[in-house]
Amino acid sequence: MKTISLIVPCYNEEPTVELFFNTTEKVFKQLNETHKDQYRPDYLFVNDGSADKTLEIMRQLHEKHPDTVHYLSFSRNFGKESALAAGLSNAKGDYIAVMDVDLQDPPSYSFKWSIFWKTRNRIMKLLVVSKHRVNRIRFGVFCQPVSIKSLTRCHGSN
Repeated sequence: MKTISLIVPCYNEEPTVELFFNTTEKVFKQLNETHKDQYRPDYLFVNDGSADKTLEIMRQLHEKHPDTVHYLSFSRNFGKESALAAGLSNAKGDYIAVMDVDLQDPPSYSFKWSIFWKTRNRIMKLLVVSKHRVNRIRFGVFCQPVSIKSLTRCHGSN
């Protein structure tokens, strides 16, 4: 079973964190029932200095699901890019997906996710999945050596 780390930046998302989790769990269940390959989610919520109860909800989800729900919390708002960089640096899954918690692009929308993975020659690839097509973009031409950490500092690689 492969693990997909879901990087989920959050800023004042109290009403949507638990809804996102429950919706995504249903999508993973459906995915595993209908596909030969099996996937396990590894949620990494990043609290970007929220002033509401976002962090409290993340803690509660972690207490209920300690093997699959993890979180990072910033002391103040640093912006979505910093939250993404922190998530990418701490992800441990076989694949990494970046998702918005607000469900504007619902997980059931054919997994419209950007998934990063390592190949044997340590070149990163990006798989963009939408309901219309799959695009593969090769990283490594402009960024050597390529790793999750250097990917966040890479410019002009698409």
